Amino acid sequence: MEILFGQNRLTTLADETVLQALTRQGIAARSSCRGGVCQTCVMRCLKGDIPARSQSGLNAELLAKRYFMPCVCQPTGDMELAEPDADDFFVTALLEKRVEDEAGILFLFEPMSALATPVTELIVLDDQGRRARYLLANKPELDYYFGIYLPSTDLSPLACDWRDSLQAGGQIKMRTALANELPVAEMPVRAERPKDPPPDPELWTVLDNGVLLRKILEEFYVRVYADPQLKSFFTGFTQERLVEKQYSFLQQVITGNKVYFGNRPLKTHHWMVISDALLDHREQIMLDCIHEHGVEEKWVKRWMALEEYYRPDIVKSEPFPLQNNGVDIPLEGFEDLVIDVGSMCDGCGSVIEPGESVRYHVRMGTIFCTRCNTAESL
Repeated sequence: MEILFGQNRLTTLADETVLQALTRQGIAARSSCRGGVCQTCVMRCLKGDIPARSQSGLNAELLAKRYFMPCVCQPTGDMELAEPDADDFFVTALLEKRVEDEAGILFLFEPMSALATPVTELIVLDDQGRRARYLLANKPELDYYFGIYLPSTDLSPLACDWRDSLQAGGQIKMRTALANELPVAEMPVRAERPKDPPPDPELWTVLDNGVLLRKILEEFYVRVYADPQLKSFFTGFTQERLVEKQYSFLQQVITGNKVYFGNRPLKTHHWMVISDALLDHREQIMLDCIHEHGVEEKWVKRWMALEEYYRPDIVKSEPFPLQNNGVDIPLEGFEDLVIDVGSMCDGCGSVIEPGESVRYHVRMGTIFCTRCNTAESL
């Protein structure tokens, strides 16, 4: 199939998704889960048919505007695509109530339809066309309302008008803030707490000195790899490898013995867009596995407290780059090089001989031969 995207014309291979075609041919596109869950990669289709699978989970407004997720879109015909239009993501929100004190006012809004992506920061639009960016003052997944807090020190025209005239029943428009509207993502600093919780040697004994832990992890990853919301995060990794890494990490956390030599949770998940709700889903699968292996409830709670300790390192609405000697390593993009040893193309599977030029993805490390790089500039 032929894909037109911006100034590029490219073709897809059999059974290839739009995102895979873009990646194979050197066109950087935002993505994270690559399984139609996080909606980071969402695009507009200007022309062509949109497979229903690639619109699963999008709200009615975005469906009407022909949005879809290229990571799960296997085109059935030629398509013309465009980047998202930020203003397509505004939804009407009703002010439910104001919670006031001397320090400021908490405005609690109820959106009239679901926002399209995981939310941490909002762009609001008032009836005078003024826009402002606000950090959420609550967790909407817990109480549904979207809280915006205006301290009494905020003397902007919009804030002053809201204090004077925006009452319960009033309406505004809101959407999630896009990447280019947010401060540059930085590696979060967790200096306010130890990197790990205190060891729990009694829990290690209950887990039969690791024997039961491994059995639970083996069953857990069988379910993760079958779960439509989670499996795409682990493409390219074997279950056995993940069981071993997670086992070593938990052994170190529970016993306090240094046996794990991989990346910490913060770095391991740096590129993943993961909401609280998605992490809750993952934790429920873990809970089910622990219960099914007969662990008593008090020990279940102690294990899950360890898991919960790392939530601040994992949940985020935007990926952030790793650093090497103080230099950011890009999350997306490509570079060209001549390889010294033979390899296989991650696009078409053909043999790449030593001395050939390839294009590789700077984060994923996937390489593509010159035969796959067929994108044409218009």
